[in-house]
Amino acid sequence: MEVCTIWLLEALCILSTLMIVNTSVNTNREPNVKITTQSSNFNAAYSSGKAVDGCKKQIFDKQSCCSHTQTGQQEAWWQVDLEELIVMEYVKIYFRDEGYQQKQQFGGYQIYQSNTSDWRNGHLCHKDTTSTPATLSLTPQIQCTGSAKYLTIYSDRRSGGLAWYSNSAFLALCEVEVYGCPLGKYGDGNCYSDCDVGCANSLCDPVTGGCASCRHGYFGDTCNISCPSNCKRDICYQAFGICTECAPGLYGIDCKKNCPAHCRDPLCDRSNGDCSVCEPGYYGDTCTTTCPSNCKGTICNQSSGLCTECVAGLYGTECNQSCPVNCQDTLCHRSSGECEVCAAGFYGSQCVKSCGKCRGVSCDKSTGDCTTGCTDGWTGNKCDTNVITITNEDAAVGIGIGSGLVLLALVILVILLVRRRTMTRGDTTGSSHMTDISMSRTAIELKENQDNTYDEIATCNKEQIIAQIPHNEANYEQLGRREVEIPNVYETTDIDKET
Repeated sequence: MEVCTIWLLEALCILSTLMIVNTSVNTNREPNVKITTQSSNFNAAYSSGKAVDGCKKQIFDKQSCCSHTQTGQQEAWWQVDLEELIVMEYVKIYFRDEGYQQKQQFGGYQIYQSNTSDWRNGHLCHKDTTSTPATLSLTPQIQCTGSAKYLTIYSDRRSGGLAWYSNSAFLALCEVEVYGCPLGKYGDGNCYSDCDVGCANSLCDPVTGGCASCRHGYFGDTCNISCPSNCKRDICYQAFGICTECAPGLYGIDCKKNCPAHCRDPLCDRSNGDCSVCEPGYYGDTCTTTCPSNCKGTICNQSSGLCTECVAGLYGTECNQSCPVNCQDTLCHRSSGECEVCAAGFYGSQCVKSCGKCRGVSCDKSTGDCTTGCTDGWTGNKCDTNVITITNEDAAVGIGIGSGLVLLALVILVILLVRRRTMTRGDTTGSSHMTDISMSRTAIELKENQDNTYDEIATCNKEQIIAQIPHNEANYEQLGRREVEIPNVYETTDIDKET
């Protein structure tokens, strides 16, 4: 019976011990002893693992349970790998305590948290700034909250530090305990409970379970209350659950009012419900007024209601004036009414001037110049001058006709001169003879002159012109004879009288 009692007590003690090591008291030892490293070893008896062996004696002896780095260094560090992310509550350090010298060695120590072994890029959790050795504790308990996989203790003498610090850096750590729970766990005296689902990144206080921050969609001390469904992206303030932003289409402190029907997206001001932007076709603070029908795409300025662009064929501030009829696609400038492009065949600001005979019809809008050239038969910058083309055959025919007219005029002139001469002499009996003689001589002279004229004017068609001349002469001579056959009213010449 006594043996059983002893066994029961031992079992209870073991159970009690297991419960303690599973709490946030010393996570660097449970469920198994963690791996440690340090910058150097004083000797094999003082390795880094001595700081996590559970022995808290702070003196050096033959059974020393302290780690120790090499002396005479400017830097010294000790590190423990916690194997998983640990949400830390605090760190407990047991430094060698055998007099004033250990305080000089320990002063100015630093503690780093990191997720990799590269602690220099980690988070500085604590730096000792104790002003005097008398106030420095060799068994400090330091609040180091947050999550980390590695914890590093560091001593730096490169910059000297306070006057009472030792000249060289080294660490004599007899025990280091990391208090906390694995990420996502908490417990008052143990780490059995799961953090609430609303905790962001499953991070909660290792003792109380309170969330460091809530994930989207939750609020409250333990983030176990869902945000209202009318919150944008289900985000609300953690303390009291009011939406940080309203869901689209809602406004008000509690996001329970509907935005006006014609707000685009639909978004409106959280406080007064004014639309951020109106849907096409509406304007005003609450987008309840329709844009004028002559606005392109029925889009107008949200404040004034004026069209941003006019429909095709209209211009002016209110888009109520018609563009000139010769504007291409009936498009003109909004303010001036000037055509953007003229329809084919017109130019000028209002496109009312007609282009010349341009090749391809169109001409320069500003000057009217034909940039693509003129159609056949026209010339000039604007292709408005007619060109007459005369060939060699046309020239010969023209010259022949002209020459005939000249000959006709000369014959008539000779006849008139002969008549005048005859009438002057009073010859009524021999007029016919004199007229025939004069006409023959005149015809010969005219023929000679005419031949020379054709030779000079149209060499290339000489044979044709010469062939025409005798025919013309015969006509002229016949005309002369008809004139001579006029009833004889002339006086007889002096020669006839003498005969």
